Amino acid sequence: MSILNAAVELDSPGTVLTRKQGRFYKKRVKIESVQEIWAVNRNALTYDEILIFLRDEAGHDFQMTEFDAGFAAVMMVLAAKFPGVENWRSVEQGAPLMERHLLLYKKR
Repeated sequence: MSILNAAVELDSPGTVLTRKQGRFYKKRVKIESVQEIWAVNRNALTYDEILIFLRDEAGHDFQMTEFDAGFAAVMMVLAAKFPGVENWRSVEQGAPLMERHLLLYKKR
């Protein structure tokens, strides 16, 4: 697990993405219900991290961070399913100490 004690994983058929944080917190999103995927770079004096937000058809957000265990493997699967997700690192470019947002995928 990461420094935040969080992990993300896809189930074996690759249909449900789960984020576990600590013992009791779990959040899930069905891959087929994903409508939008955003990358957000939070750049601050104390930390710098990239977050990925998936919004489902009900308008609920699912969040994961680059520091979550399993992040790289999940991003490879998402990039294969959703065109544009492979560009998630592009959100790193920009002015220092500014939060940047990049729309990676939007269902048509």
